[in-house]
Amino acid sequence: MTCEATHKRFIPPEGSSPTFCVLTTFSAPGASEVETLSEQLELLIQDNERWIQSMLRQGIEPPCCSKCGGVKYREPSEADYQAGAILFKAAPDMFRDGVGACGSIAAYDAAALRQLEGVDAWGHIEDSGHGPSSYHAVVGTPAGVHDPTLEMERG
Repeated sequence: MTCEATHKRFIPPEGSSPTFCVLTTFSAPGASEVETLSEQLELLIQDNERWIQSMLRQGIEPPCCSKCGGVKYREPSEADYQAGAILFKAAPDMFRDGVGACGSIAAYDAAALRQLEGVDAWGHIEDSGHGPSSYHAVVGTPAGVHDPTLEMERG
């Protein structure tokens, strides 16, 4: 996935749909950690798809990808690994904050591919095999797997 144009940092305009963060103990019913993470990532992709549709209905062009929206990749900290928790943000929160974890980035980029390009895309979880919190979210398409964080600034 490459971008034709570079956008300035995208911040949802005033007057656009309000956003808020919901913290929940909701859990997808996967048979394994990787399957559960994949199902949760799909829920975030679908939420981002609805947000993209809302932006388009308001006449606002959402970024073609996280990078073009000015998002920086925030690698998990040692404290994140110790806690065994990484916060995946929905698109408006990620763009407002200007940083995102791999799951936030992959979920937005997959949603943008689906909604803006008509490409079949999904979140793909890579397992490093080092136990809990050692997963990395990337974007899958029929053309292969793409890691958008490789091309992003760190934040």
